[in-house]
Amino acid sequence: MQLPSVGDQLQLTDLQKQEYTEFVKGLQSRGGRTQRDLSWSESAWIQRGLTATQREKLKHLLGVPFDFSHCRMLEVKAPEIIGVDHWINSAPLKMEDLRGKVVVVNFWTHGCINCIHNLPHYRKWYAQLPRDRVTMLAFHTPETPAEQDLVGLKKAVKVGDLRYPIAVDNQKANWKTWGNDIWPSVYLIDKQGYVRDWWYGELNWQGATGEKQMLDRICQLLAEKELATASTNTTTSASH
Repeated sequence: MQLPSVGDQLQLTDLQKQEYTEFVKGLQSRGGRTQRDLSWSESAWIQRGLTATQREKLKHLLGVPFDFSHCRMLEVKAPEIIGVDHWINSAPLKMEDLRGKVVVVNFWTHGCINCIHNLPHYRKWYAQLPRDRVTMLAFHTPETPAEQDLVGLKKAVKVGDLRYPIAVDNQKANWKTWGNDIWPSVYLIDKQGYVRDWWYGELNWQGATGEKQMLDRICQLLAEKELATASTNTTTSASH
């Protein structure tokens, strides 16, 4: 609407141009509004400020409406595991080999109190989630030189009763490929290997509900495959 060519083709009157200019100035003066809010406001003005003929012309100028609900959000593939110094509780893993499972990745270090506060949640997830469909993977990326000591780390793992795979990331190779910059961090990867959600910091810090939110999200990612399978089965049955 703000392009002169559009106004010319709609043959806006001087009064309409003045009213639209004042309308736009009013929008610009109201900060903090989302693009969706602005779009709805402009749509309302179009319905109110244009004649039926002008609105019809505008439809032709804009073309056929596109349903963006069919568009899939751009997603990023989880980077492959690299440069691991040592593995605890597991043989070496590859992201590529975990396709078909939901993968829960967390970055932590055993000297970080915020990381320690998240450990009970990880233990619960590991105990409750189906291991044939969910893989939990921790990158231990040290913050201090003392945390690089493998003996100290193994002791912390034993004390914390951590039984899921832990990759020792002393060189911060995986920390860097993930672009991570905070302890602790949790990422959720879907069965196709795409990063779908994350949480930075303590899951339940000062009343936050991160543990519930992330667990609910894990369950949603698990259900995606079930829904896809159900859809395929329905289609196959219908074809017979």
